[in-house]
Amino acid sequence: MWPIVKKIEDNYVVWFPQSNRWVRFEEPAWYVNELFQEGFEMRTIAERFTRRYGIEAGQSIQLVETICGYIQESLQTSNLSSGESDTTDPVFNQWYIVWDQLFVPVG
Repeated sequence: MWPIVKKIEDNYVVWFPQSNRWVRFEEPAWYVNELFQEGFEMRTIAERFTRRYGIEAGQSIQLVETICGYIQESLQTSNLSSGESDTTDPVFNQWYIVWDQLFVPVG
């Protein structure tokens, strides 16, 4: 079953039915998600991310691995009982700086 996506202003809210997780993506995390969902390997995503956002390769790899790892977890079947939702959101409790712009979680 594929995730369900809803665009709300500059955000993309994604529901992963397998784990019953809701995730809010903003750029640049949305870009990583798109490439990962298209089947690109993390190394390729990190290389593209580095070119697109002009950040150091090491930072790019770390960010991509974090986001892709969370997506992989979200695509797995949850142990939660029906009707429960996983509210943990480790990816978006972190902040990143891209092009001198600070990306922080909102809400």
